[in-house]
Amino acid sequence: NREAIESEVELSNLSELPTSPSSPKKIVVLGGGGILGLGLGFGLAFLLVKLDNKIHTVPQAELLTNLPVLATIHHTEPKVLAKIISERGGSQEDLSPAAQKWDPRIVFRPGLTESIYAEMFRILRASVTLLGDEKKRKVTLFSSAVPGEGKTMTSSNFAIASASQGKKTVLVDLDLRKPAVHKAFGLKRRELKPGSTELLAGKISWQEALSTETGQENLSCIFSGARAPNPGELLNSDAVTNLLEELAKEFEVIVIDSAPLLAVPDTRLLIPKVDNFCLVIRAEQTPKNAVRKAIDLLADDGVDPAGIVINGYEEQQGILGSKYRYGYGGYGGYGQYGQGYGSYG
Repeated sequence: NREAIESEVELSNLSELPTSPSSPKKIVVLGGGGILGLGLGFGLAFLLVKLDNKIHTVPQAELLTNLPVLATIHHTEPKVLAKIISERGGSQEDLSPAAQKWDPRIVFRPGLTESIYAEMFRILRASVTLLGDEKKRKVTLFSSAVPGEGKTMTSSNFAIASASQGKKTVLVDLDLRKPAVHKAFGLKRRELKPGSTELLAGKISWQEALSTETGQENLSCIFSGARAPNPGELLNSDAVTNLLEELAKEFEVIVIDSAPLLAVPDTRLLIPKVDNFCLVIRAEQTPKNAVRKAIDLLADDGVDPAGIVINGYEEQQGILGSKYRYGYGGYGGYGQYGQGYGSYG
């Protein structure tokens, strides 16, 4: 400096090279990444659960509806059913001419009668039987919240299961807007004789509407008949009550297939007149909101369904043993309850 003051410097110690990098710190990075990834994973899983609007399991259905599950019906793929029939030596020729027209998803046929498919409908039959005195609970109605749940195939197979037990059974199609029972038996609507519509209108007697050539012993059907211009009025008349009373004198089991609950009010008019009301839900397809809405509507009417039938059940083998899930395709949208039912309007 200006004053030329000398400074003495004394060596304290020598610097040492670092043995590890000061940045990035591996433990901190791995730990932070792990915690963040775990948090994001749980968050994503929680979000997916919240967004999931389908029913997957029996506990889910029971928790959502607060109703017992009467049976789970295995998803019936026609190709798989045909393969099982072939492997077990069944043949279409073994059926009566009327039964040869059946929809492939009707499982009470040679090669399938001892399969899990038929057994599930026997379980449903047993569950309905245990609801109460059979002589006092003869009338069982099947419906669904929205279209496409499989109520018609469920009611048809249930009716055949009851008839195969030796019980005199009648299956009545009271879905007057979009009937489908005749399709399950391989018939075209133009081939049908007068049925439910003419019967409820007072034009014919129930004996004239009865079809006995169904392909199953002890089973008779009353198909829909002509298109009804006023389904709501017909179903809300005393003719329905009188019909069920007359049928109860002649048959041991009466099975009714009716319209979806949220599409039209028709089924709500019928439910107070029946003994057992079963709500069909298709796994992996029926929106939870639709089921809640249907249950709420029934509660407003003071009605409690006898139970739930889960349709579209699938069993898969997991790595650690049997694992069960419920699956069936996709559902084309929710909110328009009449979707697919053009005549429901």
